[in-house]
Amino acid sequence: MPELLSCPGCAGPLKNEGGALRCSCGAWPVVEGIPLLVPWALNRQFTVEEVLARHLPPPPGAVGRLLRRLFPGIGAIRDSLHGRDASFMELASLLMRPFELDYFRYRFSDLSYLASAAMLTPLSRGPVLDLGCGAGHLTGAVFRRIPKALVVGIDINFPLLYLAKRFVEPEAMYLCANAAGRLPFVDGAFEAAVCADMFKYLSDRGGAARELLRVTRGPVILSHFFDPSFREDGIAPIEPEACAALFSARSPRLYKESDILGNFLRKRELDLGAPGASTSDVASLTAGVDPRLYAGADYFVAGETINPIYETREEGDRIHLTRRVLSERHTAAFRAHPELLPETLTLTREQVVNRDPELVRQFVLLELPPNYL
Repeated sequence: MPELLSCPGCAGPLKNEGGALRCSCGAWPVVEGIPLLVPWALNRQFTVEEVLARHLPPPPGAVGRLLRRLFPGIGAIRDSLHGRDASFMELASLLMRPFELDYFRYRFSDLSYLASAAMLTPLSRGPVLDLGCGAGHLTGAVFRRIPKALVVGIDINFPLLYLAKRFVEPEAMYLCANAAGRLPFVDGAFEAAVCADMFKYLSDRGGAARELLRVTRGPVILSHFFDPSFREDGIAPIEPEACAALFSARSPRLYKESDILGNFLRKRELDLGAPGASTSDVASLTAGVDPRLYAGADYFVAGETINPIYETREEGDRIHLTRRVLSERHTAAFRAHPELLPETLTLTREQVVNRDPELVRQFVLLELPPNYL
């Protein structure tokens, strides 16, 4: 893997020294197998507890922030990290803000995730870059699409990368680096790149597009890059046509996420034969992808666990399910797709054990990473 890497500062090659990657700038530490290619880490050494403590959400109030600075909570993190039975959600509850936890708990049945995972169907070989990979949910979908491929996830948030590597997709390689700056890779390092629900947060989209095109030889997929309801302080949205212009060198095409999702849920196909999106649509983009119909877009769909979006009530051999109300927006979206996540239903234990295909089709049964909940 070092042959694909280059320093984000000097752009020179990086030599693997086991616990660090070295270039003319100095030594970049590697913590739990994750290189820290960020300025504050250069020529320093850290334990995983120290890096995680550095990223803990700030406590409220001046007194809380002072106490965090004096007592960063490394002991509590150490206890949780070394708990053999610790789950993804238990560690996330320690490392993330409370309002972020539902995002992780229900991520595998989120409509934007389903559309993003379906859009990976044209990919056929690696290496693949997952830009802004977060906790690795889409990284795992790339592995399902291209088993044994080299997949590299990059994100600035080390706790998310740690969760990704420990729980979600341990076989991927992860780098802690700034996805909005110079990417730490040589030219043409990747066959393809994906970026889900993150491009809209970048302040320099033009620079990010140039970097994606520099490090990627083939397809680039930006899913959920534009949402007309997007609001973020200090970040102006980028309109679909303006985003497409950034990838003009590779035949970009825009798509309505609702069309992608609807066709996938009804037919388990990815239909890229009818591009088009406006400023009133949630939009995705492909560049360097043949605009046609792709079969087998359900490669990532499997199920053995009742979807955590359901509240359950057991009655003998029967299990009564009621879908949780996450928000009015979620409810309206589910209502638009009756083939997905029925509001209420009753099933039997035998259906769960046998992985009833209809329940899998409806995403009532999911395949979650081990020790996730």
